Amino acid sequence: MPLRQSSRRLRRKPSRTLLRLLGKAVGTAAVKRTALKRKRPMRKTKGYTAIPAPQTIEEELDGLCRQIILLRDGFCCRRCLKGIHGEKQRAVLQVHHIRTKGAHPNLRWELDNLILVCKGCHMFFFHGRDSESAAEWYRANLGTGHMEKLSMLVQVRKGQKQDRSAVRLYLQQVLAEISTRKALGPT
Repeated sequence: MPLRQSSRRLRRKPSRTLLRLLGKAVGTAAVKRTALKRKRPMRKTKGYTAIPAPQTIEEELDGLCRQIILLRDGFCCRRCLKGIHGEKQRAVLQVHHIRTKGAHPNLRWELDNLILVCKGCHMFFFHGRDSESAAEWYRANLGTGHMEKLSMLVQVRKGQKQDRSAVRLYLQQVLAEISTRKALGPT
């Protein structure tokens, strides 16, 4: 007899959430079985994976910057030249901020502050322990003038608030220019 009582104690009741999902009655009222809803609706792309639709202006600006940088850098990593077209090797490409967006939020959507890198280079080279070699790579491949320009932008924009709608218009204009240039082909 004591064995049965202890086994009854070990049985747990299913949670209310589980019961709702299964369509069982919770308490006295029956709950309808409903499909789980996504927090963010998905947007279909050209046969690739679905991308969540932007819900904030920041997400929209990040998406515009990504499209511009992908077109500008030719869909390949600036460091190791891996790309999505299979010239050298397929890779997951990410946009990297030269001056971090946490330390320099006013340079978050500055196109000169962004480069396209593969996931491996992004995680192990640019965000790894060896920041000195990343700084040397910046100087060698981007030039000291580029780095000085970013330093100047940091000083000029310090404490200024960005007009996000103006940034959106600017990025849309740049994307349209790059898209038409790519559509016309090399001249």
